[in-house]
Amino acid sequence: MNQVDTLLDQVNLAYNTALSPIQRLSSAKAFRLDTSLPSPCEKVHAWAQAAGDWLNEPSQFPRWMLSIRDPHYPTSLHALKDPPLIIFGEGEVETLHLPSIAMVGSRNASRSGLQVARDFSKALGEAGWAIVSGLAEGIDGAAHAGALDANAPTIAVLGGAVDRLYPKTHIRLAHQILEAGGAIISEYP
Repeated sequence: MNQVDTLLDQVNLAYNTALSPIQRLSSAKAFRLDTSLPSPCEKVHAWAQAAGDWLNEPSQFPRWMLSIRDPHYPTSLHALKDPPLIIFGEGEVETLHLPSIAMVGSRNASRSGLQVARDFSKALGEAGWAIVSGLAEGIDGAAHAGALDANAPTIAVLGGAVDRLYPKTHIRLAHQILEAGGAIISEYP
């Protein structure tokens, strides 16, 4: 994050609905906060406060926020049509720069499907790939477990905020991911 960009500035740029997604992305890629950026609304202030509280809360694992301007921001995300302007994360930020492959699938997978996903993820992890998945029930959880079986890093990309792990049955898996040097990330504060 630039020295002059505050957490509120970043959250405002990423989530202020007075600007279109294209306008927000254009301002972010210009590596400057547009002086015409609308004032933060009440919801943006609340999100920035919650994000700041979470970032500053004592934790066993590093917590961080990356803006699209940050040198640690994953280069692969820059290629997306609509990349997240900020990413909140817990764990090892360096994991985001490893060669990686995403594995996703059914939440209601068969036992054999879960085993195949776990075995496949383990083999990919042993071959040097970081496994990226969504921490959901089913194939996602099996993919993370397979990476852990291989002592390979794994990244959980959440569909909600980092402090709202879902499903609750995967809280232990999330902790194992962090203990093994992986990361849990979300674009939501």
